[in-house]
Amino acid sequence: MKSINQRLTDTIRILPTDILISFVDQGLGISLLLLLFSLPFAYVTAVREIALGLASFFWLMAMILNRRVLLPKTPLDWPLLAWVGVTLLSLVWAVNPDYSFKEIKGEIFKGVVIFYLVCYGVYREDRLKQVYLALILSNLLMVIWGIWDFFNL
Repeated sequence: MKSINQRLTDTIRILPTDILISFVDQGLGISLLLLLFSLPFAYVTAVREIALGLASFFWLMAMILNRRVLLPKTPLDWPLLAWVGVTLLSLVWAVNPDYSFKEIKGEIFKGVVIFYLVCYGVYREDRLKQVYLALILSNLLMVIWGIWDFFNL
């Protein structure tokens, strides 16, 4: 009888790498669209976190399948590194360094990860159009909801 790891390895060998890469690419695209669509909504934090986790998972899987680090080079690499460095340096003067580090980890690092996820995930023109559409639709829904709420309709 085969172990679970051996059965999983046999299953992965059956699937061609091209199919896995295509699946990972589609998963990354869908999770990024879900993440970007949920950004304007204040009360869907869980959806944002799940979408970010899925997008990170698919990005990691793409790195494993391609056997290299897939970190796109951008003109903002050095400014982002400086920003992260300054925020970490600010821990020296923080009143409560543990709390400050938790906030830095939750806000700054997450923002940098989202930036690089979007830079990696939006590399084709059709994917860029999908991102624009998701952002426009989600903001349009927020505007409609705001007008509805303002006028108590």
